[in-house]
Amino acid sequence: MKTYSMTVKGLIMTALMLGGCMAQTSSFVSSNPLQSYDPGVSLRPGITTRQDVIKALGPPLTLARQGGKIIVYPDEVIPRGGTETSSDVYFEIFRDRYELRDDYIIYYYQSVVGSTGTMVVVAAGSTDIKAYVSKLWVLIDDRTGKVIDYEFRPAAKR
Repeated sequence: MKTYSMTVKGLIMTALMLGGCMAQTSSFVSSNPLQSYDPGVSLRPGITTRQDVIKALGPPLTLARQGGKIIVYPDEVIPRGGTETSSDVYFEIFRDRYELRDDYIIYYYQSVVGSTGTMVVVAAGSTDIKAYVSKLWVLIDDRTGKVIDYEFRPAAKR
């Protein structure tokens, strides 16, 4: 019968070779109404209606009225609640272009696309999360139901 002896260094090397490295990558999409929506084509001021916007994108994440309160969501993978703030922060986007009236409202949309990657080396590991956020603010005249203007900020290129 043969016997084998192994050093601690040999055991570690064997464990690393057998266990190796495991890498796992997954993609996710969280509330992505803006994925194939082109506001430059779809939103025509004075023509597009609030019903057109809702039909194309669904209900907004936030509806802002001047002087009101809104919940602002962080730029992360899955909004875990938000922070209550004045809705006037959304109206600031349009303030230099329009004299804003009390009957103007803003529909806000946010899309999050991203990926996660996990690397495991024996007993140690790390996770990398990348999120790409697109944002769309649509200024609407609540009296007529027509789109006045919009601001679109697409996610950074991956």
